Amino acid sequence: MIGHSGHGCQQVVFDPKTKVVIAYVTNGLKAGVYDLCRNYMRLQNAVYDALALNTA
Repeated sequence: MIGHSGHGCQQVVFDPKTKVVIAYVTNGLKAGVYDLCRNYMRLQNAVYDALALNTA
């Protein structure tokens, strides 16, 4: 993945393999960076789970 992990868990990533962009922006600072950010990881996992369901 290519992306930027911003301050306070806000980030944007691009997965060239699946051509998916995920942006996570909050209205406040959260603890964690990239894969240490639980909220972002839940979002990323949900996106990839949805893609797997749609390609089956």
